[in-house]
This record gives sequence, structure tokens and C-alpha cells, in this order.
Amino acid sequence: MNKSKMKLSAILSRLSFILLIISVDSMYVLPFLFEDFPLDWLIQIIIPILYVLSVISLFLIKKEIDGDHTLIKMAMIGKVALIPWFCVNAFWITLLFLSGIILPLNWLGLPVILVIDGLILAITSLYSSVGIYSFYRKHQMSYRTLLIVLQWIFIMDVVSSIVAFIQSNKKVKHQKE
Repeated sequence: MNKSKMKLSAILSRLSFILLIISVDSMYVLPFLFEDFPLDWLIQIIIPILYVLSVISLFLIKKEIDGDHTLIKMAMIGKVALIPWFCVNAFWITLLFLSGIILPLNWLGLPVILVIDGLILAITSLYSSVGIYSFYRKHQMSYRTLLIVLQWIFIMDVVSSIVAFIQSNKKVKHQKE
């Protein structure tokens, strides 16, 4: 792949990941901002498309010179940016669970929320895991296995991605000196 194609694919891959994060976070915000939000169906179509594009872009970013560090950085930013999404979903899960005590049919909404949250966790964890593993192979990052395992556990994934970014950032800065 020549440099201009590589640069374009890296830009497009970052853009698809950023759009995924923005669209997920905006799913709850846009309907509140605009009464009778007309494009609600569009968001439901765009998010799966962006999800697939993000998985494809994972491999395009990895081909960059500093792709592993970029993956770790993007995953950390994505995980931190998605904290509001998971907080709102935790509220809805609690509400559905408590209302399910009175009306058990309300528990039917729990699997839907958990599947959506699991898919979003999977895409950001995939970015982190590939980045951590490939960074480890190049630079001998410490606690690699633990950091990868923690990426797949809610709440711990944010802490793990921040620690992985700090470790990779130190190695990259040290290597440039």
C-alpha cells in the first residue's frame, strides 16, 4: 500500500471509529433535543454500519507505522467518551429490573440493552486488545495479559485502557529520545 492510500485509509478508519462513538452517545441525546426526532431510524441503521466499518478499520490502522499506539489511544478515547452512554444504560437496566419486580414483562428489555452494550464494549476492547498485543510484541509492554483480560470487563476496561495508553505513551516517548 503506498503512502497516500495508507494515509487516506488511516483517516477513514479513525473517522469511522469517531463517528461510531458520536452516534452511540447521541442515541439518547438527539431525541431529547429535538421533539419527535425524525431521524431516529437513521441512527439505528448507521450504528451497525459504523460498527462493521470500525472492525474493518482496525486492520487498516494496524498497518500504520505507529498503528499499535494509535489503536491503544483511540480505544482509550472511545472508552472514556462512552462513559455517559454506559451510565444512562445502567440507569435503564436498574429501572427495568426494579419495574420487572412488579411487571415481569419489563425484563424483556434487559437482554436488548445488554447485547447493545456488549457489542459496543467488544469493538472498543478489540481495538485495545489488538493494540496492546502488537505493542507488546514490538516494545515489551508490562502486564500485557492482565490489561487485555480487563478490556473485556465492564468498568475495568476504562481503567485498563488508560493504563495501557500511559505505558505505551512512555515507551513511544522514550523511543523517540
